[in-house]
Amino acid sequence: MKAALLLIIFALQSSACSLLNDDKTPTISSLDKSPVILSDVPVENSLKQTTSAYKEFLNTRVNSEARPQAMRRLADINLESEAVPEDSQLQDDVTQLYKQQANNSIKLYLDVLEHYPDYPDNDSVLYQLARAYEYANQPELSLSPLAELSGNIQTVNMYLNHISGAVRSCLY
Repeated sequence: MKAALLLIIFALQSSACSLLNDDKTPTISSLDKSPVILSDVPVENSLKQTTSAYKEFLNTRVNSEARPQAMRRLADINLESEAVPEDSQLQDDVTQLYKQQANNSIKLYLDVLEHYPDYPDNDSVLYQLARAYEYANQPELSLSPLAELSGNIQTVNMYLNHISGAVRSCLY
């Protein structure tokens, strides 16, 4: 009897607290009622900031597991950014600057391949290396990474054919 009485008193006290509390704390369901305001964010310096961040990471984290990925991403940025010098309208200057960026990418890609031969994304590094050689006006050098990539693909295809043959033999 005392236990039932204590239980009733506890239930009344708990419900009284919730009735007296006029809490308007937002809940997940209240998100549907609130408007979403989107604003444009200027990204003028984002390429420079991203490049600087990757360079800083590479300078400070020499033994990081993420180092090959940072090297590859920095090389990708160098390769994709077609920086035009602001003070010059000469096409030769633009071409020379872009070749320099491509050469910087080539160096980074080669470093990834040399120092991280087991890096899982080396197939994309090889492909980007071939592109970088093309952009640096060295098409004859682009054939070597493509041949290595092609060899890797053939090896993978042979492995997949072996697996699919094993699966077929298990099914029949």
